[in-house]
Amino acid sequence: MKDDKLIGKENALQIVYYLMAVDGEICKAEEEMFDSIGNEMLEEQSWCSFDEVKPEILEACKEQLDKVIDQDEYYDVIREGVEACFEEEEERYYSDSEGIKGSMLMWNLLAVSFCDGGYTKDERRLIKMVGRKLNLDKTLFLELENSAKAIYALDKEEVWLKTTDRPYKTIEDMISEISNRRAVIMQSVKELMED
Repeated sequence: MKDDKLIGKENALQIVYYLMAVDGEICKAEEEMFDSIGNEMLEEQSWCSFDEVKPEILEACKEQLDKVIDQDEYYDVIREGVEACFEEEEERYYSDSEGIKGSMLMWNLLAVSFCDGGYTKDERRLIKMVGRKLNLDKTLFLELENSAKAIYALDKEEVWLKTTDRPYKTIEDMISEISNRRAVIMQSVKELMED
């Protein structure tokens, strides 16, 4: 696997926001996931909290999105915003506590893309571009993507099970099995990102 490049946390969060916006609508589930990722990413920082930097991140992203003149250029404007984040990163070097690994950013992007119930063509296109900018191995990307798809399928199955009229014990056993399968996938993702 190629080097797992570090990217600054604020730029990483801007990229996550651009991904949320790429399908033209930001839903509540995506906003909640963004807050969760931001809080987790910046929880160890002594210099700032997510709540302190969130307004700056949103302002920078919205300023970029305001550049859209016609709807057919919407994706291009978002791509330019992501590229600007990477241009800022070119001369910077981060310690492990200051930056986020590219593989972790990729996993966060995939999680955000599935949290609203879909994985659009433009989301995948943007995520693949980010992977190239991070110089991530394409096999790693595909494994992370397949893991995200599997977890999404398990989540859907669990929601469906809860609506069935099967006996409680049967549903409980099946949900437990889903939970175990999800844990195995997450462990494999963790190992992938540690390699």
